[in-house]
Amino acid sequence: MINIFKERWQVIADIALNHPIIFLLSIVSIFACVALVALTFYMAGKYEILKYPFFILVAILLLNFYVDVAIWTINLFK
Repeated sequence: MINIFKERWQVIADIALNHPIIFLLSIVSIFACVALVALTFYMAGKYEILKYPFFILVAILLLNFYVDVAIWTINLFK
């Protein structure tokens, strides 16, 4: 398990050192996603009609995340 994390950090370090533009674009895209999430939370809080579809979407996304984590954990210990 530690080797998997070590390999992934080596890939990230390799991209950061050898391909800095791709690394910076990935960081910018992460910040853009965080900004979109913040805007979505703001809009769902501001307008009453957006609350229920928003919470249904969040519930589906959380369920998908938990299933992905469970599958990843099962595959990790195979």
